[in-house]
Amino acid sequence: MKTKLLSIILVLFCSQNIFAQGSTPPIESNGYLQWTSHSDMKSWLDRMSEIYTVEMRLLRGSKDADIPVVIIPAVQNDAMSVMVIAEQHGDEPSGMEASLLLISDLLNGQLSTWTDSVQWIIVPMVNPEGHELKIRKKKNGADINRDHLTLAEPETQYLHQIYNKYHPDVFIDVHEMQFIHATNEQPYERRIQEQIGCVSNLNLVDSTMNRIIHSSIFPFVEERLKAKNISFHECTFGNPANGETVRFSSVDIDDARQGMGAMGKSLSFLVEGLNGKNRNDSIFYRVHSQYETIKVLILACYRNKSTIQERVASNRVRSFYLPENVAIKMKYVSDGTPCDLLYTNRWSGKDTLYHLTDGFKNKVETDMSIETPLGYWIPKDDKRLTDWVEFHEKGLFPFEKMEQLKGGTEVKHMAVQMIATVPVWSTEERDGISIPQWKLEWTDVQNWKEKDYIFVSTNTINGLRWVMALEPESMFALVRYPQFAYLRNHYPILRVISR
Repeated sequence: MKTKLLSIILVLFCSQNIFAQGSTPPIESNGYLQWTSHSDMKSWLDRMSEIYTVEMRLLRGSKDADIPVVIIPAVQNDAMSVMVIAEQHGDEPSGMEASLLLISDLLNGQLSTWTDSVQWIIVPMVNPEGHELKIRKKKNGADINRDHLTLAEPETQYLHQIYNKYHPDVFIDVHEMQFIHATNEQPYERRIQEQIGCVSNLNLVDSTMNRIIHSSIFPFVEERLKAKNISFHECTFGNPANGETVRFSSVDIDDARQGMGAMGKSLSFLVEGLNGKNRNDSIFYRVHSQYETIKVLILACYRNKSTIQERVASNRVRSFYLPENVAIKMKYVSDGTPCDLLYTNRWSGKDTLYHLTDGFKNKVETDMSIETPLGYWIPKDDKRLTDWVEFHEKGLFPFEKMEQLKGGTEVKHMAVQMIATVPVWSTEERDGISIPQWKLEWTDVQNWKEKDYIFVSTNTINGLRWVMALEPESMFALVRYPQFAYLRNHYPILRVISR
């Protein structure tokens, strides 16, 4: 498939004896007066490749939207691997600058403790088009961080290729939170500089990882950031000053944190710094808040390195064997757990602490689940669907391997089903996601020809993705997207179940 994406992989062979000065990133060179341009970032990384004898390979695409990827391998065989991506949204540049600071300090030996024992995969600027135009999306209107299910954009296709090549233990997606502008009617602004979100999709949540996050990682991050006068909170959405309920971040698998990081069984985080579009706008402050948060979060993970690596490895093996049921619709609810959020009256300067109970939806519950199918048959003549499967790597098995599914147990009683009727399509919005509101009936089908289909097994690392995306009643279904709207009139995918 032709793309307009040029990727430069910079493999930085770093050891104590090649550290040198001269790697000052552009943002420091200009005194934090302006954001680094795409071309200046490329030029600086080119210089780094010359200083540190970096191997450079051009993979694909055109020069206009090249995305540098910096790989810093570790010396130790049991090193923890960390992938950091930034600026999927072009109007959120502080994460990109923080990533360049991270690369600079790694090269200069200022983070030498991590040089031997951490492998780094750093993608500083995912959305060059949006960055240059100072807009959230691409020129074509695509939101890269809402494309990790459909993979319609070359940037997301490339990110998934990089992720699948390195399978990092820890994945961090860096953004900026939307600033709530004060008005005469609503004068309150949130008093928080950095927030971190973990996984909320019930199919992806790991209780052991959650325990590590909330008992060890988050307390450590909060303590270290507080010492640097940076306020921290677990990632929440909703403004109580406007009477809105507050919840943790979305359950959608379309963002990188869940659709790529958590789906690939990494310990996956969203980092959001305060967007500077307010009276206190400061490039230096925004960049260094992001940088310190990224460093402290990685250090917190490193302190739990053995447990994280063991759990990640175990989850990747277990991902080939899905549970009996998969949640395809979810909802946020409150269990009465309180949440305190600090807001400041912009005009008077006085603080207001919102103490929320029922207004804080802290839990995700299953709204609809299905028994996990063995797989799906995708019609070969639907190129849009078959391309989508191929973009997500592997997952294709010949029919003769059907008996090996479900952990090697022979499937003696199998049925192939298709949708019998398709009522009028409608949706509702829930947590920013359009949820299909049709009721479907599946019925057994007899007259179908294997040669006309490819088989997508749920007994692969991508199995959970196939279920959530290919069940048309799912809140994550492909049919939600304009490019797959044709499936609403006739759903040609066959579901495979055991009897």
